[in-house]
This record gives sequence, C-alpha cells and structure tokens, in this order.
Amino acid sequence: MIVVLLSHLMDEHGALNAESRGRASIAKKIFYDFNANYIITLGWDYRNDCRFCIGNQMKLYLEHQLQIHHQFIISETRSKDTVGDAIYCKLALDNLGIKPNDILIATSDYHLPRSLSIFRFIYGDSINITSPLSHKTSLQYRRSRELSEFDSINAFQKTFNAIQPGDFKAIYHRFLTKHPYYNGSVFLKN
Repeated sequence: MIVVLLSHLMDEHGALNAESRGRASIAKKIFYDFNANYIITLGWDYRNDCRFCIGNQMKLYLEHQLQIHHQFIISETRSKDTVGDAIYCKLALDNLGIKPNDILIATSDYHLPRSLSIFRFIYGDSINITSPLSHKTSLQYRRSRELSEFDSINAFQKTFNAIQPGDFKAIYHRFLTKHPYYNGSVFLKN
C-alpha cells in the first residue's frame, strides 16, 4: 500500500504553505492508520526564484517535522501537475519494483475528485485507488477552485480522448506529445 502525497505550494525559501503542510499531515495519518509501506512525494522546482523541488521539500517536512523515517519516503521530482504526478508516480514505483495493490491519495478536499479520476485513468483497474480522508479547506476556498478544477478535468479528458484507462503505453505517448507542460509548449522538456 502506497500513500501518494500531492504537493500544493511553497515559498522562495522552500517553506511549504499551510495547504501543503495540511496535506502532509493527512498523508502521515493515512500512512499510520492504514499501515502503508511508503509515502511518495511529488513535484518539481516550479519557482523561478529558488531551485527547490517541492517534492523534496515535502519529503523533508515529513522527515523533520512529522517524524517519518526517510526509508519510508520516496521523492519524485519530475511532475509539474496532477497528471504528471500520476504518470511519474507510476514510473517511479515501476522503476523501484514496487507493485502496490492500493494507492491512497493525500490531497485537499476540492482537489480530490479530479486526482482520483486522473490516477484511476492512468493506472486502470489494476490497482485500487482511493482516499480515506483529505485536507479540509474552507467552503469559500472550495467554491473559488470549482471552475479551475472543472477546466482542468475537461482539458485532461480532451488530451487523453480515445485512450483506454490503464493503457500506459498510449497514455505516456500522448502525455509526452500533447500535454503542454511536458511537450515543450509551456515548459522546457524534462
């Protein structure tokens, strides 16, 4: 069983914002309550004013603030968004020879439906993907995120149209060629 911790934001010094810290606390609770094997942290060096990868900063927070031993934390730093989180999480686990039966997502309440949808599409039916709890945000904040979440899931569905869930070869090819964050349209290629 793997806990996938989805990052939010950090400042120019690599300090995590309250939402990232809240998600990390949820990940810790899930990790212990469900006796998971690992937590995987995800996220790239997205800020122009520092060279910290948020995936690594989340790992350090789990270790130093939440007292989770580093041997239980995997950090993957190539992902730039939730789709990349799912893709690079799968690649990292495959590369390490880790074949979980269950993935438990640790994210915020407003982000959970989209995250589950994306991870379930990437992995297909081969793995049970759920989330027993999420970081709670205010009703006002959730409402402010609704349109963005809706637009993001629509863009995801359009990008991966006509591909079957779990067809990772086709998904990965489409990801590298059509997703603007990874094909060089918005950011330089990894």
